Amino acid sequence: MLENHTTITFSMYKLIVELGTLLRCTILVQIFIIKTKVYTLAHSEINIRKDWRIIMKIKWYGHSCFMITSENGTKIILDPYISMLGYKLPELEADIVATSHEHSDHNNINAVKNDFVHINKPGIFSEYGIEIKGVDTFHDKVSGAKKGKNTIFNFKVDDINVCHCGDLGHILDAKQVEEIGNVDVLLIPVGGGYTIDATDAVEVVKQLKPTVIVPMHYRTKALGPMGLAFAKVDKFIDASGLKAQNYAELELNKENIENYQGIAVLKYK
Repeated sequence: MLENHTTITFSMYKLIVELGTLLRCTILVQIFIIKTKVYTLAHSEINIRKDWRIIMKIKWYGHSCFMITSENGTKIILDPYISMLGYKLPELEADIVATSHEHSDHNNINAVKNDFVHINKPGIFSEYGIEIKGVDTFHDKVSGAKKGKNTIFNFKVDDINVCHCGDLGHILDAKQVEEIGNVDVLLIPVGGGYTIDATDAVEVVKQLKPTVIVPMHYRTKALGPMGLAFAKVDKFIDASGLKAQNYAELELNKENIENYQGIAVLKYK
């Protein structure tokens, strides 16, 4: 009896030891799996933050007026207008104000309430760490004889080139295309009447080859009867053959800009 009891006790001991070993192994495996998941998730989140961190914002206030806000908070206002258009500007503050020409629907700098640097001519400038290039163009197809000159501005903000065409009235020549240089985001009039129309805008897009095209200066409901002077944005979209998406504003960096490729129609306000 004693021998049998000893055998049973020893067998139970071996079983307990084996179960303990198995349990420890199971726990270690579970810990390894959990740590692996945490590591993977952490690195995934880091990559997401890296790819999607907001660097620059572009907001449209109607007509040809935009605000560009850089990563460090530097603000650029483009072509602020008087309130007669049907659009209404909010209270604005900016570090830089650029106006493409001396018409009141594009040069109402009094709409910006603080002190700022005003740029309203061709040339090369550097303000607040932002490189700015102004290129001489015209408001019409007859070298400015009817409507005067127009300045296209190309801003390098957070390593992204944003080009604002103002009231461009013609297809560009080779020299102008070269002077403007690389364009990542193109803010371009498309409504015709006082500027290039949808067909000419498509040609300018082909000349400058931007990744993102933001149409401006076209008919919207906010303009009321005055909007009849312009074509709707749909005409440009159809003529371009490019995909179009609607956005409240653009939030861009070098990593995510390809996700906005095509036409980005911004919401007024």
